[in-house]
Amino acid sequence: MKAIRILLSIILLTVSLMAINIDRNTSGIDILRDASLYIDDTRSYDPFKLPKKNFVLSGKTSLELGFLPKSALWIEFRLKNTTGHTVDKLIEYAYPETESVIFYDGNTTSENGMWHIGKGREHTNPYFRTTLRPYEERTFYIRAYAPITPLIVELKLWNEIDFVKHDFRHQTYLFIFFSALLILLIYNGMLLLFTRDRAYLYYILYLAGVIFFESIYLGIAQLYWFSNEVSVFMTKATLGYISGFVAPMTLFAREFLHTGLFPRIDRALRLYLWLIPFIVLLSFDNIVFDQRIMAIYVPLGVLLIFTGIHAYRYGQRQAKYYLVGWSVVITAMFLSVFKSLGYLNINHHVNYTNEMAFTIEALLFSIALAHRIKLLNEQKREATFKLIRMKEEEQGRLENLVEEKTKELRSSLQERELLYKELNHRVKNNLAMIISLIRLQKNKSSSRDVENALGVTGNRIFAISELYDNMNLQANKMQIDTRKYFGNIIDNIRSNYDNNVTVELDIRHDLELGQLVYCGLILNELVTNAFKYAFEQNGEFRVSLSTENGSNRLVIADNGVGFDPATNSSLGHKIVQTLAEKQLEGKLQIDSAPGRGTTVTIVWSFHLSSP
Repeated sequence: MKAIRILLSIILLTVSLMAINIDRNTSGIDILRDASLYIDDTRSYDPFKLPKKNFVLSGKTSLELGFLPKSALWIEFRLKNTTGHTVDKLIEYAYPETESVIFYDGNTTSENGMWHIGKGREHTNPYFRTTLRPYEERTFYIRAYAPITPLIVELKLWNEIDFVKHDFRHQTYLFIFFSALLILLIYNGMLLLFTRDRAYLYYILYLAGVIFFESIYLGIAQLYWFSNEVSVFMTKATLGYISGFVAPMTLFAREFLHTGLFPRIDRALRLYLWLIPFIVLLSFDNIVFDQRIMAIYVPLGVLLIFTGIHAYRYGQRQAKYYLVGWSVVITAMFLSVFKSLGYLNINHHVNYTNEMAFTIEALLFSIALAHRIKLLNEQKREATFKLIRMKEEEQGRLENLVEEKTKELRSSLQERELLYKELNHRVKNNLAMIISLIRLQKNKSSSRDVENALGVTGNRIFAISELYDNMNLQANKMQIDTRKYFGNIIDNIRSNYDNNVTVELDIRHDLELGQLVYCGLILNELVTNAFKYAFEQNGEFRVSLSTENGSNRLVIADNGVGFDPATNSSLGHKIVQTLAEKQLEGKLQIDSAPGRGTTVTIVWSFHLSSP
């Protein structure tokens, strides 16, 4: 406190207070330059009890005294009406965040400020009305007290109409500023819905935090939304609503710049994110820290700038928009901090610096996010082209591989076909040799029983040999001409007997190879028995193959002498029964009686079950 007094004593001139001459046309002038100041540690409410000798001349149009939570500032100034007419004036205290501003005009006392907004107040900055009679000269006092926020003072004298115009321009600028931020917020909100990118979410939270911060900083929220009680609470939680855009900004930087690629920088940013809640809590109502603790965000701003530079150096093209936009905001924030600490007030030279900085930054960040979509689309197209090229290369490689394997398979298949043909040829030759040997042995045999047994065995082997012969002649190895196969078996059997038997074949479809071999053996057994036992000389024999209810139906019938199935236990009967019921998995039915022929019916499924 002594340092502030010494600084004021050095900078300010101690002279007697001179009256400011005004008339009806006097408007928009700075009062503070010709006013006297006094810092009161007792925070008295009576200006007449103050030591007049301690008042010093201001000589400045505005004051930035920094944080004076235990002192009040008294401002003394004199106004003199130099005309013969009554003049009405407004005195504007041009800083909306000062908590308490009390005006003494010698007749009345009125209090204004952020914590004392009356119902009739229509403007963001505190203001007071006063009237001077003709040629009247009067001394006025203003007591400014800011226990939480920095103490910043700027006083202007206005005519009513000029003040309304001035405030209208001010609120127009604010309307444009907030409208721009809201439009950008809505725009980025729509992009968030379509992209689901967390960078947009953090940026929307950041924009919302900026809007909320600026509405309080500019006095909009206190004037239109907050009660005085809420204003008191929000002032005590100043670091809270400042952090309301600092924290999302830090999250946005981490997501937008992919700081996970830079572990040290990312750890530093995460440390700040952990510190922010503690800073907010410990600075509430100056519990531990006063608002000067906001200087801790200065290194964070430098770190965010450095992060953008580092990301840009490592090839993140969108970082250039981030760098420009955030540099503007960081500069404005530094100037605000210096202003709060009482070192520099850029508003002497440029108005609305924060608002212009946030608007430029929001626009650049929106462009950066749109550029991010463009980069993502380009990366997606490049990835698609790479994928297509890889697919084409892989397809070519697979085609070459398939062609090579096809050649190998064809070569292998040709070898297998040759081996298969050779095997079939050797089997056929061997079977033919066996049949020839059996027939030779049959012709040399003197026993009728041996001759019959050798004939039956030869016919059985012939049925299998004929199948191999047909397989060699036909390209489709899985299906053989069933009618031709059955006819060859019957002709071979007929050649061994002298009977005059008429054979009728009614074959309506071809059987699969696996079923045909069993049917050929069954046919061989039944036809052989018919020629041996059913006919003495003449007779008729019928073989039919058809489909019935999804099954094959083989019927072998003759008009021979017949037999009693119950008494038949020959080897041929057992072979037929085993082949029909076990191999074909079908049903065997024998309809025969002495003197009326024999009919054998076998029904089985189209496809045999796997073994």
